[in-house]
Amino acid sequence: MSNFAKQLARLREAANNRRRGIQQDTAYVDRRDLQELIYHFDRIDAEIRALLPKNRSEAILLIAQERKRQIEQEGWTPEHDQQHTAGELALAAMMYTYPSQYGRDEETVKNVWPWQRELWKPSPDNRIKELTKAGALIAAEIDRLQRKGAGE
Repeated sequence: MSNFAKQLARLREAANNRRRGIQQDTAYVDRRDLQELIYHFDRIDAEIRALLPKNRSEAILLIAQERKRQIEQEGWTPEHDQQHTAGELALAAMMYTYPSQYGRDEETVKNVWPWQRELWKPSPDNRIKELTKAGALIAAEIDRLQRKGAGE
């Protein structure tokens, strides 16, 4: 067992140790253990940051946040996405990429939108929001295909 693992085990033990007379949320930990853990966490953080692109795009973060929102608030989980095998996720993404000034009318929505009309939630005054939704839907479709094991 590495020093890191030993220190983490001691911290877990201290966090779970509820002796009589000690407040429930109080734990006593050796300062050296904490300093060593901070050192290891700083190294891990630096390694993770080194893997991230130097010119990280804010758009990628917006898309990731929107995908998280879709899962947590709308309930569109990866398991749910597996049901959409006819390209519906990509088709929905395409609808959000289509600029409203080019005639995204009711007829287009009726003929192209893959789901019930009430699920179509455009934001014509917020292009970034619409493109973010599209990006999240594309990410969901890519994830679905990867889980399926297909490069369709």
